[in-house]
Amino acid sequence: TEIYTLSLHDALPIYFTKARRIVLLLALYLSLPLFLFFTNPQKLPLPLVLLPIFLLFLIFYTTIYVLISTRFRNSRGISRTRLILISAIVAIVPVLLIVLASIQQFTLRDIILSTFIVICISWYLLKVDFLKT
Repeated sequence: TEIYTLSLHDALPIYFTKARRIVLLLALYLSLPLFLFFTNPQKLPLPLVLLPIFLLFLIFYTTIYVLISTRFRNSRGISRTRLILISAIVAIVPVLLIVLASIQQFTLRDIILSTFIVICISWYLLKVDFLKT
């Protein structure tokens, strides 16, 4: 067996990747409360009224992506494409449920159906082999 040493030059990209993820998550976590605190929705144009919904999706998506990639990617060989799809599907459900609740179209059936669909699609994406990239 040989012993390999990790130089500072080799370790910096690993450190900066983790640091970049943490900074991105913190920026996303701070952006939504700051936007909601400093804006008046009644004076905003429609695209900016929809911005909090998009920010909420990005927060959920990025958090789920980071959690899944750090937990499962190395041990189970989940491809990047599959990881992106699963993160997006799991992140869209809470956002969809929040939107339904905000327009008073929220029922227990919606929660059960959305959860069931996400579980089925995520399980299918973990098992199927058509996503090799």
